[in-house]
Amino acid sequence: MAFIVCELVWFGLLHPLVPSSIAGFVAEALLLVPVAGCAALAVKCITWLQLGANRSFLRQGLAVVIACSLGIVIFATAYFARDFLGSQYHYFILHR
Repeated sequence: MAFIVCELVWFGLLHPLVPSSIAGFVAEALLLVPVAGCAALAVKCITWLQLGANRSFLRQGLAVVIACSLGIVIFATAYFARDFLGSQYHYFILHR
């Protein structure tokens, strides 16, 4: 169920683009796999940091750095999908 919700959010993030072929749809759907893996790893790292005996300020700083890096991965993957897959898979840009 969570994977389906993640897929819907992923396609919502890439909203103006609609794949015109099955290969484009599959490629766009598979881009979520490394993003979901990175998100799971980030959550595990942040929870592991909270269990440690480090200083609170250091734990909070490392958690913010991990969360920011996850955001960079998400938006870099979305940028890749919009710019590179858009030209390879002939996406249609929806107009309002």
